[in-house]
Amino acid sequence: MIKKRIFVVFSTLLLFLGEIYASIMATPRKVQVLSTKYFDILFSEQSKRTAYLIAENGDKYFEQAMDYFGTDQSFRMPVVISPDSEILEVIYSPVPYNRIVLYEGIPSDVNSFFDDEMLSLFYHEVFLAVNDSIRAPFTN
Repeated sequence: MIKKRIFVVFSTLLLFLGEIYASIMATPRKVQVLSTKYFDILFSEQSKRTAYLIAENGDKYFEQAMDYFGTDQSFRMPVVISPDSEILEVIYSPVPYNRIVLYEGIPSDVNSFFDDEMLSLFYHEVFLAVNDSIRAPFTN
């Protein structure tokens, strides 16, 4: 009886685990990929301008964070841009793998103030990602 309960609980958790990590875009879209030195930027047609803005500045931010921490350990990381949000939000998450999710909040063709705010939030998350990913030479 206890084994059956454990199996049911474990199965239920496993079933919903995919839903926890998979709901970045509210509706299915054709996704494009733009690769830079450190990032793979995944975006839909609605977020094309934002993707190119991130591609233009992202590697510079990554290198600034590496210089700040005095590390030369580079890595690649996906950045997912979703237009399915009411607010601008940028989130770094190491679980289940390193990634940055950018919720645009408002259309990406608004103004330069929006661009500056978004890039500032993106830089903060890149800084966290680099800090979180520094490994001791022994564990590399």
